[in-house]
Amino acid sequence: MTSYQENRSIVIEGKIKQLESQMSFIKRNLVLVILFGLFFIPLAPFYGEDDMPILKNLDYNYLLALCFSAGVYLSFCFLAHFLWDYQDRRKIKSHHRK
Repeated sequence: MTSYQENRSIVIEGKIKQLESQMSFIKRNLVLVILFGLFFIPLAPFYGEDDMPILKNLDYNYLLALCFSAGVYLSFCFLAHFLWDYQDRRKIKSHHRK
C-alpha cells in the first residue's frame, strides 16, 4: 500500500468515527427536544394569522388544539429521527465502500 492509500484510509476511518459519534441528534439532545416541545405545544394553538389562529379553527377547544399540536410536534420529531438516522447510515456505508 502506498503512503497516499494509507493516508486516505486513515482519513476515511476518521470520518466514519466522526459520523458515528454525531449520530442520533434527538437521542443526544433529548432534554432540549423535550423542553422545546413543552414550550412549543402550549403556544401552538394561538399561532396563525391574526384573524384565524388554530384555536379558532378548532372552535376554541383548547384541549383538542393542544393534542393536535402535540401530535404534529411528535410526528416531526419521529420523522426527523428516522430520516437523519437513515442519512447517517448511508454516509457511513458510502465511506465503508471507499
